[in-house]
Amino acid sequence: GEYRDIRMHRIDADEAFKDLSASSKVNAEWAFIAYLRDLGRSAASDWLEENYDAVGQRATLDLSGELDDGFKPLRGPAPGRRVKEFLAAHIKPESARRRA
Repeated sequence: GEYRDIRMHRIDADEAFKDLSASSKVNAEWAFIAYLRDLGRSAASDWLEENYDAVGQRATLDLSGELDDGFKPLRGPAPGRRVKEFLAAHIKPESARRRA
């Protein structure tokens, strides 16, 4: 099958979260949860106001700038003998897949 373009977006409220203490991560009080819900709705409204035309058309988030070199995928070693044997025994050849 063919791959579709993936359009990445992010809605955040970083400014609002920077002032929260570490204990907020375990705060399960209803008032705090309602605060987070309302904050999320406000952030989504702001984001949509600015980026609505991009939805379904183009990405508004460039992930290449989000990851430092420590998180970028490295090319791993080639599969070992046992993996190759397993795949040979369990995966149909391309010609057989087309007939199925």
